[in-house]
Amino acid sequence: MIESNHVVLWNRCLDVIKDNVPETTYNTWFAPIVPLKYEDKTLILQIPSQFFYEILEEKFVDLLRKTLYKAIGEGTKLMYNVMVDKTSIPNQTVNLEASNRSTAVTPKSIIGGNKAPSFLQAPAVQDLDPHLNPNYNFENFIEGYSNKLSRSVAEAVAQKPGGTAFNPLFLYGASGVGKTHLANAIGTKIKEIYPEKRVLYVSAHLFQVHNIRILYAITRPTTLLTFTRRLMY
Repeated sequence: MIESNHVVLWNRCLDVIKDNVPETTYNTWFAPIVPLKYEDKTLILQIPSQFFYEILEEKFVDLLRKTLYKAIGEGTKLMYNVMVDKTSIPNQTVNLEASNRSTAVTPKSIIGGNKAPSFLQAPAVQDLDPHLNPNYNFENFIEGYSNKLSRSVAEAVAQKPGGTAFNPLFLYGASGVGKTHLANAIGTKIKEIYPEKRVLYVSAHLFQVHNIRILYAITRPTTLLTFTRRLMY
C-alpha cells in the first residue's frame, strides 16, 4: 500500500461512514473533512474549527476509530489538523491527536450520587459525579488570538480555585469559540490537582430544567414531597 495515497484511504473510510450515519450528519460533519497525509500509520485530517473538533471527539470518535481499523488496518492512528485562524496566509492550524482524555475524570454511573447530603455526614467526594467531559482539557484546547486571555484566566482559576480575582469567572462569546471546553477544562484540572475537591458541571439547560421542576413542586405540596423524596432516596 502506498502510504502517500491518503485521499484513497479517506474515501474508503467515507464509504464505511456513509453506511453508519444519516445523510445530514454525514454532510455536516464528515464531508467537509480534508485528508492531508498518511504516514507512520497515522491519518491526518484537516477540520475547519475547534468546535468541529469537539463534536467529532464527543460524538463520533469511536466510529472514526473503528472505521480506520476496518478500512486501513488495526493500529491506525488519527490526527486532526485544526484550522485556528482562517484570515492568515497561510491559514494557522494546530495538530491534535484524537482522544486526548484526562484520567482525572472518568464518566461513570454513581450509585446514590444524587442523594441529598446527610446532616450528620457529608457525602464522600467519589459519590459526586462531576459530569465533566474528559475530552475537554487544557492540553487539547486550541489557543488563538481571540481566546488567549480567557485560557490564561481559566488556568489561573484551576490552579487556585476561589483564590483569584476572577471569582466568579464569567465567559462570554459566540457559539463554537470554546466556552464549554474551557469550563470543563477548569473542572478537570481542579480534579487533577485537588482530587479531594468536589466539582460539578451543570449546563445552562439542565440548570433551567431543575429550577422549573422545583418551582412547579413548590406550588404543589404533594409534588414537592415527591420531589424531595426522589432527591433523598
